Amino acid sequence: MMEAGGGEDSPDIASEQPRNDSDHFRMEEEMARLVADNEAVKAQNKSLEKRLASLQNDFEESQSHLLVLQDQLSSSVVDRGGYANRTDPIMRSQLDQLQSDVQKLEDVIAEKESTIGQLEGTISGLNRRVENLFPKAEAAIKYKDDLDEANHTIDKLKKSQNVAEKYRKKLEGMGEMEREIKALEQQNTQMKQDLRAGHESSKQVPGLKRTLDQYKKQIDKVEAEYADLLRAKTILEIDRNTLREKAAGAEGQKSKDMERIQNLEEKVRELETGVISKTVEETNGDLDSELTYSTKTKTDLKLQISRLESELSQLKEGTSGTDADNVMLQHMLDDATKAKDKLEQDYLQAHTGKLILEAQLAAINGGSFTEGSEVMLKLRQNLVGAEEQLIDLKRKFAEVDAELSVTKKELTTAKSDLNLVGKDKVEALAELKIINSQELIELRGKHEEAQHKISGLETEIDQKKTLLSTVLLEKDEVSKKLSEQKDIILENEKSNSELRATIATFQGTAEGRDAALEKRVLQLQGKLEDQREKMFKAREHIKKQNVIIRDLKEKVDTAESTTPDATTKSKEEQLAESDRKRRAELEILERENKMIASAWYDQATRLQMNSVALERKGDTPHSWLNRQRAALAKAGGV
Repeated sequence: MMEAGGGEDSPDIASEQPRNDSDHFRMEEEMARLVADNEAVKAQNKSLEKRLASLQNDFEESQSHLLVLQDQLSSSVVDRGGYANRTDPIMRSQLDQLQSDVQKLEDVIAEKESTIGQLEGTISGLNRRVENLFPKAEAAIKYKDDLDEANHTIDKLKKSQNVAEKYRKKLEGMGEMEREIKALEQQNTQMKQDLRAGHESSKQVPGLKRTLDQYKKQIDKVEAEYADLLRAKTILEIDRNTLREKAAGAEGQKSKDMERIQNLEEKVRELETGVISKTVEETNGDLDSELTYSTKTKTDLKLQISRLESELSQLKEGTSGTDADNVMLQHMLDDATKAKDKLEQDYLQAHTGKLILEAQLAAINGGSFTEGSEVMLKLRQNLVGAEEQLIDLKRKFAEVDAELSVTKKELTTAKSDLNLVGKDKVEALAELKIINSQELIELRGKHEEAQHKISGLETEIDQKKTLLSTVLLEKDEVSKKLSEQKDIILENEKSNSELRATIATFQGTAEGRDAALEKRVLQLQGKLEDQREKMFKAREHIKKQNVIIRDLKEKVDTAESTTPDATTKSKEEQLAESDRKRRAELEILERENKMIASAWYDQATRLQMNSVALERKGDTPHSWLNRQRAALAKAGGV
């Protein structure tokens, strides 16, 4: 019942878990986005308020200045009419300029007030949205706690289910155990009944106990004798087998000795008859020369033959042990050759990997990456260290190979010596065997160390490959940025040349200036639109770069669990430096774009002001101040 209940509840809990997680993460992302938007709007609002205050101050100053000028104008008109006629054009131009400034400031103030109202509305909406989302966030936290508790209960239920499954299997196996227990209980009852019957019979027959004790002692004694006989039988069988082997070897040796005895007897007969001449040359102390120049009798020769036979049998017994040593040394030689072949294969693999890495490094060194970057310097230092370690391993491998060749030669010489020496050199060969085994153990240890170092270097090389790939990606991104900066610089130069052309048009004659200014204003407006599009593209590029930076940080965080501390620190420093450089470049680009945009805006406003002033020169005055000036001028003329 418990298992069925757990099986029904577990899918619902498992289906609710990812849903709750996704809702929680979605709400967290929404909260973070809203908080960031709120902060951005607040900052923008503060900047706009500051700008509005400054514009209001300018407006008040201009109004006060305008009032002062009006007072001066009225006083000058009342007091000195002639002087007013002389200063009238200058005052008119100043009043026109101030009036245009006042109108612009009023327009700007109206726009800023409208934007401030919109931003305040958005801020209030965002605040309401944040307030509405706070209970949802609290509910999400509560749901997360409930989910953790549910996961904990699920784990407990799984454990209890596993325990129940184990007990069920044990209960299934308990049936056979119960049957066996019943059979054993029946046997126990039967044996108890037999024991009771025996006790009753022993009580009836008192002398039977003593006889049983005697029988038990005799049985123990017989069993001990039987065990001794079995041990003796096995020993005798081993001796019989060894004697059979020795007898077979002795028979073979006997046949050889008989042939040799026959040959010797023939030579003895020839010596006795005097057939062999005494002028035979000496043959380095062999048996024929001894027989030729000896003056012994036949009995002495027979005694010598028997002595030689005993020596031959002893030598045969000694050679049986040396054959075993030869076999053992042959196996050791085979093991050494196998170890040598394995070392050669490992060296070839490491050498091929090194050649591949050298080719990759040559390709990287031949690239167009900046030579002064710290990342490439660190990578090259690490690669130089890896190459030095490979050279050390190569040298150690050569030493091990030389030692193996030396041991191989020693083993071959030992094998040849074993074929030549007899029983007296067995101890020396045993010592040589121990020395060779120790050397082989040391060589195997060195081989294992070399393999471990090679594997460690391979892992380091793989890590460096991944780092190189990331660096190459950053290199491509930096090259793209440089190309974009070059394009921006070219565009700035074009804009500067165009500005120079506009200045030249201003410095030229007044004829045709209005049409040129209008064309220039239209061109500048198009340039401003293009610049805005480029700014938008730059923002998109900045967002993409931020995404790439986040991916790189995530990769670094994942690599921290596998790579050692030193490499992670160096990689983090490299990534931080690259991130810092990228941010600095982006800030520089943003500043340049802002400066360009501000320059375009100032130039456009100046052109518009100049065009308006030029248009007003040809028209009749329509404003109240102009009408007052005209009236005063007429009164002064009259």
